[in-house]
Amino acid sequence: MRGKMIQNNVLEKIAGRLTLPGIRRAFFYFFLLLYLILCPIVLFYAFGFIIRPQEQKLVQTGLVSINTYPSGAYIYLGPSRYVQRSPAILSELLPGRYDLRVFLNQYRPWSNSFYVSAGKAVLFDRILLLPKALAPRTISRQSFINIIPLESASSCILARGHTFKDNYLFDGTEISTDPLASRIFLYADARLQDVATIQDNPLAVLTLVLQKEIKYLLLQPDKDSLMDISAIIIRPPEKFFLDPDDMSTVYSLHKDQIDMIKPQTGALYPGYVEHVRGFGAKGKKLYILSQEGILLRMNQDRTGPEILLSDASVSASIFDPKGIYEIYPLLPGTFVFLGDEGQLATNHLPHKIRDRGCRGIAFDGQQNRLLFWTKNEIDTIEFLRNAPDNDLFSNGSVIQRIFEEGRNIQQCLWIYEGSHILFRDANKVFLAELMPQGPPHIEFLVQVKNNTDIFYSEDTGTIYYLDAKIEGLQALNILPKNAPALVEPPTSEEGP
Repeated sequence: MRGKMIQNNVLEKIAGRLTLPGIRRAFFYFFLLLYLILCPIVLFYAFGFIIRPQEQKLVQTGLVSINTYPSGAYIYLGPSRYVQRSPAILSELLPGRYDLRVFLNQYRPWSNSFYVSAGKAVLFDRILLLPKALAPRTISRQSFINIIPLESASSCILARGHTFKDNYLFDGTEISTDPLASRIFLYADARLQDVATIQDNPLAVLTLVLQKEIKYLLLQPDKDSLMDISAIIIRPPEKFFLDPDDMSTVYSLHKDQIDMIKPQTGALYPGYVEHVRGFGAKGKKLYILSQEGILLRMNQDRTGPEILLSDASVSASIFDPKGIYEIYPLLPGTFVFLGDEGQLATNHLPHKIRDRGCRGIAFDGQQNRLLFWTKNEIDTIEFLRNAPDNDLFSNGSVIQRIFEEGRNIQQCLWIYEGSHILFRDANKVFLAELMPQGPPHIEFLVQVKNNTDIFYSEDTGTIYYLDAKIEGLQALNILPKNAPALVEPPTSEEGP
C-alpha cells in the first residue's frame, strides 16, 4: 500500500513538471540526438560506406548495374539469387571478385566474373541473351552463290550467278528482291567483276565486263537508283574512293593520279590530284599523302591547303615506300591509313599497327574505337586525346585483343550500338560481347555456305546468310523483330 502511494506521488510530480514547453524541449532533444546519430550513417551510406561490426570499421562498397535484352532475367551473384530481375542495380557490394550469372527461361545462360572496387560501378548494360534454340527463317529457297554487303543500312546484293542479270538488290526492311539488270538491260549478260563501297556512304560503284569492254555503274540503293557512268571514266581505275558525306562525287585512282567524277552533271576532272601515295575524302575535304610523305588536307576545290604532317622521319616510320594508302579521316584529329598489302597505321601512337595482313576496318564513332582484323585475330583500338591539337601525331591509343584463334576471319562489324562484334570466321558466324573487365563473351550463332559473306541489317537486328545445305537465303534475328513473310526472286529463265 505504501509502495503504491510512493509510485502515485512520483507520477504526480512528473505530471506536474510535464508542461507543454517541457514536452517540446524533450522532443527537441530527442530528435536532435536521433539526427546526430543517424545523419552520419545516412551520409556514409549515401557515399557507399557500410559498417562491418566484426572489423569495427567503415568499408566503402561498390555496385554493379545489370541490363539484359530481353529484360526480366534472374540474377545470381555466386550462390545467391537476388529478388530483383534485370534491369537492376546491386549496391553495397564489398570490394572483391564476384561470379555473375543471368538466367531467363528459353534463353542461353550467361555468366561472367568481375571485380568490384571501392566507390566504383561496374556496368553490364547491354547483355544480349540468345535463345537456346536459334530459329532462322527461310527468306528464299532458291540457291545463291554469294551475298555482297552494301554500306546501305538495309540492302545487299544477292548473286545467283556471275552475270549481271543473275544479281538482285535485296531490301532487308521490306524483304523484297529486284533484279539489277531490270534498270539497265543492255548489260544483262555482262560479268559483275567488282563492287566498291565505303563505310557510311550508301553509294556503290559496280564494275562490269561486257565482251572485254569495262562498264561502270553507280548504285544508290536508298534511292533505288542505278546510273551508267562509263562515259565519264576515261581510264580503268585501280581503286575508287568515296566521301561518306558527299553523294555527288566519286574519286578514282590511276597510277599515282586521282580523277574526280561528278556523275549527276557528267563532269570529269582527270589528274585532279597528282603524285599521291595516299588519298581519302570526308566532309568535302581531300586528304592527300604526297610521294615525299607529306600529309595534306585541302578543300574539294583544292583551296586552303593545310600541312598535317611534314616530318620526314615520322612519315618514314609510318608509311612503306611503295604502294597506295587509303586515308580514313575518322574524327577531327584522328586518321587511319590502310595500305595495299594490309599495312595499318594511325596518327596516334604507336602509329604503325600492322606491317601486313589487315583485312578490314570498322569504326565505332560513339566510343571512338576502331575494329580491325587479320586472318587469325580481331583487335580494337581506342583513340586517346592527350596532346595539343597542333600536335596530331603525339596522341596515344590503347589496343585490345578480342579474338586470336581464328581460322580464316573474313568479316567483322559493330552491332548493338558498339557493345557487340559480329564476325565470320571461315564458314561460322560468332557474336562477341565486349566486357567491362576481361575477355569478351563469345557465342556461336550459325554455320553458312563456304566462301560466302553475311549481311547484317542494323534496322531490323537481323543477319542474312546462305544456308550451308540448301544454299537458300536465311534470316536470323539477333535483336528480335516481327518476322516478315517469305518472298522469292524471279528465276533467270523468267528474265530480269
